[in-house]
Amino acid sequence: MALRSHLALIGYRASGKSTLAKLVAEQLGCPWIDLDVEIERLSGVSIADMFEKQGEQHFRDVETACLKTVCEESEPSIIATGGGIVLRPENADHLRAHCQDIVYLEAPVSVLSQRLEADAGGRPSLSGRPIAEEVAEVLEQRLPLYEALATKSLAANNDLQDLVQRLLLIVEN
Repeated sequence: MALRSHLALIGYRASGKSTLAKLVAEQLGCPWIDLDVEIERLSGVSIADMFEKQGEQHFRDVETACLKTVCEESEPSIIATGGGIVLRPENADHLRAHCQDIVYLEAPVSVLSQRLEADAGGRPSLSGRPIAEEVAEVLEQRLPLYEALATKSLAANNDLQDLVQRLLLIVEN
């Protein structure tokens, strides 16, 4: 089983995009790209520092440029996007044009908040408010964008091995 073109994972921060991309890529024997890691590698700056020193707008510009490069120049890969990739229409256009599927990893606010509280290191706050409040507000804004872009959805609070198998089925079909 091989990828014909990229497979993108979208969803809120801590929905499991990077973890799932890595595991499925290992099963398929194909590359995977964590877009946030790629942004840091290419820019030489952590995303948290970029947000703090240059602002979200600059980060979004870099994110869009990086996504375009990955989509156009990489061999078919599983791409774990950042949670805000859906905020720019041109990002959605790149994903639609270069991906065989765009899978939305859905998770309830309680699960996302719990995961973010357990692993807050390196993830910039988007609002400076408590995590649960921030997740609820930001997810409410982004949910229509995730749903409009996704070709498939998976419940991200399912067992990890179950998610791997479900994503492999998506690739097969």
